[in-house]
Amino acid sequence: MFKVYHKDDGHGHHKHDHTCGSDCNHDHHHEAENISIIPKKKDLTFSDFVSIFPDVSLPVTLSTDAQRQIESVNEPLNAAWMSKFVLDESQIDDFTEFMACFKIPDTKDFLALVYWQASLEGNAFFLTTFSKNGNLLDHKLVAGTLYLEDGMKQLVCSIAKDWSINRVEGILGPNGEIVKTDDPKMTFMQISMDGEIIED
Repeated sequence: MFKVYHKDDGHGHHKHDHTCGSDCNHDHHHEAENISIIPKKKDLTFSDFVSIFPDVSLPVTLSTDAQRQIESVNEPLNAAWMSKFVLDESQIDDFTEFMACFKIPDTKDFLALVYWQASLEGNAFFLTTFSKNGNLLDHKLVAGTLYLEDGMKQLVCSIAKDWSINRVEGILGPNGEIVKTDDPKMTFMQISMDGEIIED
């Protein structure tokens, strides 16, 4: 069961109702309206970022059910965190939303975090690994739903206690029906002892 992990304010929303008086030239309000799509936060530290992600007991399965649980208990993760530690700012737009999921336990020489991302292309779970000082080591899509022209691609994965990851890929038709295939695609991944996500 997923828990409430973090409630993150500071989204930079501008309030349009103000009582600044008749002498106000409103320049400061125009500046506020030209806010970057990535809300700024001061003094972002990697240790604080990691603290947003609680440990989870393995094995764990990532599917649409897990997504619904996270959506029901979490607020969006401020994009400034993602820009600082995970993604380039060019990879984030005002249609992209993030949520912290969990931290894989008992990693000694690295850290492994799972986050959820929603965008115009779909929604997905990503596994990211970092060195202890916050350098990004690896980054892989492990589960989610990706939109196609005539349906959806659905990826479901399980993460085992030995850090092995089995991902199954299926296709849903335009009405949500399962498109049967003779050879369903399966992908095996393994997190190495140095934090590399090896894909077979």
